[in-house]
Amino acid sequence: ILAEKTGIYGMIGGQTVDVELTGKAVPREKLDFIYRLKTGALLEASMMIGAILGGASEEEGKRVEEIASAVGLAFQIQDDILDVTSTSEALGKPVLSDEKNQKTTYVTLFGIEKSREIAARLSAEAVSIWEEQGEGCAFLLELTKYLTTRTF
Repeated sequence: ILAEKTGIYGMIGGQTVDVELTGKAVPREKLDFIYRLKTGALLEASMMIGAILGGASEEEGKRVEEIASAVGLAFQIQDDILDVTSTSEALGKPVLSDEKNQKTTYVTLFGIEKSREIAARLSAEAVSIWEEQGEGCAFLLELTKYLTTRTF
């Protein structure tokens, strides 16, 4: 799982496409591709490995991958929003770096409010799946909410 999610069909591939498209107009489908391979793949690997080590069935592993994919995309969209709405002090990293680096983001494609709506929908999808899994997933449900709605 780790090799698959970090290789050319995962984080490395996503980073390569991201770098190649810097300074170019990027349509939503390509941006989703980049985000799913970068941020999504990292979360998918972490969560799937944890699920397998915890004894998850193949079906449960697929559900965890689905959740992680939604969380990864929502997390990245929230990161796009924070890049233009937060401060360097709050984030612990420079703000407005996407604009400076000529990166297409959800905010540049849709604006802040629409980006918030999309991130909220993705977060709600992931939360709904966790809720279906029962009380044993309470921590993961709260972690999902935090990751996708954080303000710093």
